[in-house]
Amino acid sequence: MIRIATLGLALLVTASSGFAPAPIYRERRGSPEDELKNLQGKWILLSRTREGKNPSHSVHAVVVKGNQWTFFDKGGTWHASWLLSLDAKNSPKHIDMRGDGHKDTSRGIYEVRGDTLQFAFEMNTKMRPTNFRGDSPKWYVDVYRREKP
Repeated sequence: MIRIATLGLALLVTASSGFAPAPIYRERRGSPEDELKNLQGKWILLSRTREGKNPSHSVHAVVVKGNQWTFFDKGGTWHASWLLSLDAKNSPKHIDMRGDGHKDTSRGIYEVRGDTLQFAFEMNTKMRPTNFRGDSPKWYVDVYRREKP
């Protein structure tokens, strides 16, 4: 009887170990320097939404160099530069941007997965988006793809 119970227990342990749940995705959170390094380079805009709609805009790409974030149009004739600061301790990660010559700060959230950057922000207000749905009237949600060198 003890042999049967031991055999049954061994089979149960063996069978259940093969069906362990998949690990939960945990975003890696680095230092502010690591986060800034990960954003460096040119990012091409794939989509922009505001209130769930595609607004007209001139943004085609973003270049991050050092702590400067610069929007460019497709022809390269227009650009807008912002100084940025990152806080990766929050979930989602926070990004604050102050425009050259502006006293106001735009607050946002961001997420990088591979070569995709998702960025939600609210222009010149004290509010910060809490998600990437873009359902607030003032929230923009941009999705970028990293340009390969």
